[in-house]
Amino acid sequence: MASAAAAEEEATLEALAYTLIRITSLLLLGYVSARHLLPPGAQSGISAFVGTLALPALLFSSIAILQWDAVDWTIVAAVMLAKALTLACCVGVGVLITPRPANAGAEILNGAVLALLAVSSDDLGLGLPVMSALYGRGSRYVSQLFVIVPLHNLLVNPALLSLLALGCAQRRSSAGGGRAELGPILRGVLRGLAGNPLVLAVIAGLATNLAGVARRGHAPTALPRALAEVSSALGDAYPATVLVLAGMASVGSSEPLLSARSLATPALAVLLKCAVFPLATRTLALALGPLVSGAATPTETLDFAFLYGTLATSNVALVIASCYELAPKTVGLVAATLSLSKLVGFPLLLVSAAVYQLSSPASAIAVSTNLERATHGISLLSCAMVLAGGTLQGAWRPAGAPAGVRGLASALGSAGGSRQGGAPSSTATLRRVGVLAVRCSA
Repeated sequence: MASAAAAEEEATLEALAYTLIRITSLLLLGYVSARHLLPPGAQSGISAFVGTLALPALLFSSIAILQWDAVDWTIVAAVMLAKALTLACCVGVGVLITPRPANAGAEILNGAVLALLAVSSDDLGLGLPVMSALYGRGSRYVSQLFVIVPLHNLLVNPALLSLLALGCAQRRSSAGGGRAELGPILRGVLRGLAGNPLVLAVIAGLATNLAGVARRGHAPTALPRALAEVSSALGDAYPATVLVLAGMASVGSSEPLLSARSLATPALAVLLKCAVFPLATRTLALALGPLVSGAATPTETLDFAFLYGTLATSNVALVIASCYELAPKTVGLVAATLSLSKLVGFPLLLVSAAVYQLSSPASAIAVSTNLERATHGISLLSCAMVLAGGTLQGAWRPAGAPAGVRGLASALGSAGGSRQGGAPSSTATLRRVGVLAVRCSA
């Protein structure tokens, strides 16, 4: 019995690890595609498809058949309250870190950008595959994501957008000698939300769900087949497409991370996102359990609350920041924070899941051994791609050296052991490949 439980734990954690490998591979594919494969305008087209069709279809189809008895309101309340408290904390931190004397609107903008990065979790692009790997696609914990996402769009995003708009308005009014008024700003934000495809999809899915409850006494278990086919085709395209898009958006985002001065803001935002927010979510789930359900919060629920908090920042933060009149340096820092949050968040998520899921050191060693074999293969493939790309494109060739395939043949031949006519000997070639494999696997 114990061995069966250990095997299940190992399988769960391995599924999470391979999910993170898949996510990382798609991010790298997007990065390479933006640099070498796709035209410059491809990113805007893919972004429009994801935000206008794929994500709304996924939200609509999921909310329309959401079973309300599967919703854990302790988790939902803890997450939303943690987002509100973290947002307020970020606004205060923004005031503290703004240099004096400060320009008009600078304090609000700094706080709003920090809050945008700290509370905007990648619930569906990253959270959906990760939580599905940990708990199963039909688990009630996965269902919480489709409640949290609409509430975030309806409650948290308006507050973030209002803060950003207020900061930009104060800066403009200071330059023009006028005064920024909150009323027109709020009306503008609400008008924008009214035409947002995500909000419309949430409203349509909720209306479909409640109509089923009123007619049958419970939420629909499935959509009409024609509607389900269309929404499923669009929704199924979202997970991979949004990760490729995130990789494309990361091009050039690492530059601010190379400077100690520029690194301070992304590091602070990642600290708030990957440390403060998860701890706040778990603590609030522990405190709210007796109030919401009348019983102590289960340990598995607390674990889920913490794991949810460690999810990396969503790329929607970069989209929102790009829509406002922020300085190019600020937008660059937002992009850098997204990359840093993934570098920090992925290992933290894997370690946290290992702590919560594995009950013995032997299980951890078994999972580590299996993952080591997989990463060795990935390392060998990556080395081969780097060497082939550098040789064929001429990145490592001195000036005047032959390019392309003939350059590769010349390089292999001159490195030792070539036949007459310049063709490399098979023995020398195999020796070089063997040395490469040994070094990569060492």
